[in-house]
Amino acid sequence: AAATPGFKFIKPEIAPGAPSATSLRLLGFRETAGFAIALFGARHAPLGPGFARRAGSALIAVGAIVAAAGVYEAINASGWNQFVVQTIHYPQYEEVVLNTPLVNPSNITIYGTVGGGQIVRIGSVFVDTLVLSWWLVLPFAVAFERVVRRTATPPVCVATILIGAALLLTQTRSSILAAVIVAVLALQPAAGRRRHWRTQVALILAGLALLAIPTAFATHLANRVAATGTAADNSSAGHLSGLSAGVNALAAHPL
Repeated sequence: AAATPGFKFIKPEIAPGAPSATSLRLLGFRETAGFAIALFGARHAPLGPGFARRAGSALIAVGAIVAAAGVYEAINASGWNQFVVQTIHYPQYEEVVLNTPLVNPSNITIYGTVGGGQIVRIGSVFVDTLVLSWWLVLPFAVAFERVVRRTATPPVCVATILIGAALLLTQTRSSILAAVIVAVLALQPAAGRRRHWRTQVALILAGLALLAIPTAFATHLANRVAATGTAADNSSAGHLSGLSAGVNALAAHPL
C-alpha cells in the first residue's frame, strides 16, 4: 500500500496508454507472472520424491473429467447448455459474483463458422474454448509422457485418448499445434525411456492419428485449418493484427 503512490507516479512513463486501474494491472500480473512465480516456488519447495507423480496423477484424472464433459458437450450441446444454465445457474454466477453478465444468459454454447456453416466449439467446465484448449495441453503432456515411459496404466491410456479428442473438439489450432509439439518433444531421447520406445510410441501415435483424422473431418477442423491465412479466416487476421500491434507497442515503449 505504501508503494502505491510511487507506482502510480511512474506508470505513465513505463507505458503511456496502459490501463490505469490497479485491479486491471493486478489481473495482468496474475495472468502473466503469477504462474511463473508459483512454478518457481514449487521447483525449490521440499515436496518429497513422490509428490510429482501424485500431482501428475491428479492432473490426469481431472483432465479426463474435464475432457469427458467436453466430449459430452460436443455430442449433446443442448443437454450441456441446459445443465450449465438451469441446473448450476452459471449465468447468475457471472452476473452476481463476477459482475460480467453474459450476452446470452440462456445459451452458453460457443459457436464458430467454417465455410459459411455454424459449428459448435466445446468449452466444457471452463465455458470458454480457448481456456479449455490450452488447459488440456497440460494433462495431455503429463499423460503422454507416461505413455512414452511405459508407466501408463490402462486408465491413463484411455485418459490420454479422451483428452486428445477433447483438444480436437475445441478446434483451437494453436493448442492442437502445442499438443503436437508436446508429442515431438516426448519422442526425444531422455532418461527413463526404455529400449525400443521410439517404435512403440510411433505405433501409439499412428493409432491416435487413425482416430484424429476422421474426427478432424467430422468436426470441420480440417476445413478450419485449410482456411488459415485466407480471406475467409477472420480469426487468424485478428491474431496477426494483435501480434503486430503488440510488437509495435513494445518497440515504442520497451519498458
